[in-house]
Amino acid sequence: MAKTVQSTLPFPVDVSSGGDWSEAGELWGIVRVSERARGVVGAREAVVQRAQEQKIDMGDHVCTIRHMTTESTMRALSVRWQRCSLEEGLKLDGEEDYGLYQIHGYHPVYGSDTACLLYVGKAAAQTFAARLQQHMQAWLEIESGLHPGLFSIRVGRVEGYRDPGGPEKARWSDWTLCVDHAEKLTIWFNAPAYNSMNIAHPPNITLADRVTVRNLGEDTGGLLGHYSWPPEADLRRRGDEV
Repeated sequence: MAKTVQSTLPFPVDVSSGGDWSEAGELWGIVRVSERARGVVGAREAVVQRAQEQKIDMGDHVCTIRHMTTESTMRALSVRWQRCSLEEGLKLDGEEDYGLYQIHGYHPVYGSDTACLLYVGKAAAQTFAARLQQHMQAWLEIESGLHPGLFSIRVGRVEGYRDPGGPEKARWSDWTLCVDHAEKLTIWFNAPAYNSMNIAHPPNITLADRVTVRNLGEDTGGLLGHYSWPPEADLRRRGDEV
């Protein structure tokens, strides 16, 4: 007979008999997620942890997530972009100089006369200036000097995240999460040449969040106009068609 686990997830979890151990030696069993909750990550860990807390023996059970009972969180984010030189970017050290950034430049695959998207990053705990300075020490100084005519930077400030009625700590936490989501999706859908994370595998978007990112501003660097998560299965990196 199924037992219902009071999960930390935003939907009920039924623990019923008939699970199997995976090759990795951990019980996963069958997890069915409703259409609205596609893209859920961390479900296994949350379910198993909660079951262990309630002393439910997982050895003979399988976790089945049957239905969501609440609306998933929709985050409608806008990133407002502007182009700047490296010298200008290294001066962006003010209170509002946080968000995403793009680095464009030469790549042999695209030819000697074409600027391509090399890298997308985030400046959440540090300003744009601080992050760019770190890249300068690692590779940016050399990169910018190889083909200066193709090199450029764009910085994007993330909008659409604030909860004016919430506590300051909660607003900051929400903002950093939004920047993280926006960075992951921008990398996934636009495939910068130098990024290594969020390229080969879908991004980890927290729990049941649904995210839409729109790129606005005077110069978006050729990014797709908008993209959402979870996407349709056949629309990877075709965000303008979502």
